[in-house]
Amino acid sequence: MKRLAIIFLFVTIGYSSSYAGLVNYGVKGGINFSNLIGNEWMVQSYYKTTFHGGLFLDVSLLGIVGVETGAYYSRKGYVDITKAEIGGVFETIQESDYSYDYIDIPVLLRVKPIPFVSFFAGPQASIYLTNNYKVIDQDGNITKGKDEDVMTSPDFALVIGTHTNLPFGAFISASYDYSLLPYKADNKKIHNSVIKISVGYKF
Repeated sequence: MKRLAIIFLFVTIGYSSSYAGLVNYGVKGGINFSNLIGNEWMVQSYYKTTFHGGLFLDVSLLGIVGVETGAYYSRKGYVDITKAEIGGVFETIQESDYSYDYIDIPVLLRVKPIPFVSFFAGPQASIYLTNNYKVIDQDGNITKGKDEDVMTSPDFALVIGTHTNLPFGAFISASYDYSLLPYKADNKKIHNSVIKISVGYKF
C-alpha cells in the first residue's frame, strides 16, 4: 500500500507536466491541532499542538476547478491528563503526551468560486512512520516509550478546507482531517481528528 501511494503521487506529477502553464507547485507547512475521537474512546484526551510540512502540486483543470496533491510530514497525537481529588482539590497526578508521525498524501478537488478564495475536499492516504510517548507523574518522574497498540498500516481520511491566496505567491489555508480507519489495532471506533492551519508559497 505504501508503494501504491508513492507511485500514484509520482504518476500525478508526471502526468501534470504536460500542463505546465496550469500547474503550480511549492511548499506548505503549519500547525496541527490533533486529538482522538470516537464512541469507544474512554479517555478524557485533549488536543495536542504539533506540526506538518511538505511539498504540493496544484493542477488547474477547468478554470475554477483543479486538483491538488502533495506529500507532507505530519505529526499527530493527543494529550491525556489524569486528575485526582487531593484535599478537596483536583490536581494533576499524571500527564501523558502521545505523538504519531505520518506522511500524508492528499488528493483534493479544489473549487474557486471567487478570486483568491477556494474550497477543497477529498481523500487522504497517510503512511505510518513511528510513534512515541512521554508520561510525567506528580513527582516529576518521566517515562518514555512507544505505543505498541497503534495501527501501523496506512490510514485513510477525508479532508475538507479552504484556501486564500495572498500577494507574491503566498497563501494561507485551514483544513480538517477525519480518519476513516481505527487508530488502534483492536479495531475500536477511535479515529484521528486533526485541524490544520497552514501557510505556503507557490514557486
